[in-house]
Amino acid sequence: MHLALRTIASLSIALTLVACSSDDSSSSGEAPNIDGWVGAQNLNNAQVVVNQVAESGQVAVDANGIYIGLRESTDSLSKFIATVNVAESTLLIARGQIANVDKDNNNLATTGSCQVKLGCTVEGSEYAFAEYFPATSGFEWRTIIFNADNGSRNNVNAITTMAEAYA
Repeated sequence: MHLALRTIASLSIALTLVACSSDDSSSSGEAPNIDGWVGAQNLNNAQVVVNQVAESGQVAVDANGIYIGLRESTDSLSKFIATVNVAESTLLIARGQIANVDKDNNNLATTGSCQVKLGCTVEGSEYAFAEYFPATSGFEWRTIIFNADNGSRNNVNAITTMAEAYA
């Protein structure tokens, strides 16, 4: 019985990972551009770290433990575009960012859109439906991509974070 439950759980996680990435074939030898979306709250200017996963299963970090990789930002509809290596597995990490935290770039602070018709309360402040609120902390979501295809859709949210933890 325990083996059957474990098998069902493993299949569920595998299906979740497959469902979170589209299957758009590409035979180009170039590094593909993938499309991605972060969450469901129209997170604007969320930082997305694109990190290659080594064959050992480890990701690259610098001496301070900070992820090495390209950094992309989302638009007002939570969309980002990133370039990845076809033959490598890629870890995407999405999180809020503080304005101008990266000294090499002029970064804007992450904001999220209130998705509740009656309005939202965020850190004691009231926001109307579709109004943007500060979202610089409180989330760090992940997903992993195996064999990325050019133009593939890749979601980064709480569900993909859970699936990535079991991959």
